[in-house]
Amino acid sequence: MHTYFTGDRPNGRLHLGHYVGSMKTRLARQHTGEQYLMIADYLALTDNIDDPRAIAANVLEIGTDYLACGIDPRHTTCFVQSDVLELQALTAIYLNLADCAEILDNTAKNEEIDRRGFGSAAPAGMFTYTVSQVADITAFGADRVPVGTDQIPLVAFAADIVRRFNSAFGSTLVVPEPDLASTGRLPGFDGRPKMGKSLANTIDLSDSDDTIVDKLAKLPIDLHRPDDAWGVYYREFTGADPQDEAASGEVMTARIRSRITEAVNAAIAPIRERRATYAADPAEVARLLTDGGVRASEVATETLRNVKTAAGLRYTPARPR
Repeated sequence: MHTYFTGDRPNGRLHLGHYVGSMKTRLARQHTGEQYLMIADYLALTDNIDDPRAIAANVLEIGTDYLACGIDPRHTTCFVQSDVLELQALTAIYLNLADCAEILDNTAKNEEIDRRGFGSAAPAGMFTYTVSQVADITAFGADRVPVGTDQIPLVAFAADIVRRFNSAFGSTLVVPEPDLASTGRLPGFDGRPKMGKSLANTIDLSDSDDTIVDKLAKLPIDLHRPDDAWGVYYREFTGADPQDEAASGEVMTARIRSRITEAVNAAIAPIRERRATYAADPAEVARLLTDGGVRASEVATETLRNVKTAAGLRYTPARPR
């Protein structure tokens, strides 16, 4: 049986890109193995340190989205990163297995710094991102990490750190592998290759029917280019092959847009309905996350104990004579 780990930064409500890119995989995996799902509030501090209250609000939003999508706390341990103190201890140890060059040259991290406009003023927390994520993965013995293709380098880096630790101190940690979603990255409704909050091109899982209609009205459709964004939506949500839509013309384009819109609305409607129920009781959402944190800490404590023992970091005081 596999153990799965993934997480999300609490930067706002989940959107359709999250659902296609990882949530569908998570929903399937929670019934085939042991799964841990983390809300990474410490990672969110890098661009919210001036307003940490925004993180607190978004933690509940993300937790509500998990439940609305169908994540079951009886089968998936959902928790908040800062509730598991052992993760920071593991990060401190793993930082000594990574060298500065590979952290500074990390492409994903550098792209994120550029995207947020940090420049040379990037917070130091950005530079421990990747190692912190290794701690998150290994703390729960995860051998599979459900990710999109853009996160494969992260899992590969985690596997490298694990191998370095095991090589130095003996086989202690589990080597993780990526568990890829079948669709990969969902484009934004504006046709850009990535859907993201910072790009203002997301379809949120809480969006109303009318909002989805308005957003998908902006989706570019060129019937001679079925591999474009519209083709990804068409294949993912209607289940049909966009190559079959060979004819062109205004009427045909309108019909395809209508099919995509109806299919997206049909996918989101039950999530939106469940979300309204959970959002009406935020105390229950908070309780479920707290309970998950207790369970996660128990597992992470055992991992930290094993790591410290293997690395010779457990000390027995000398007996008095």
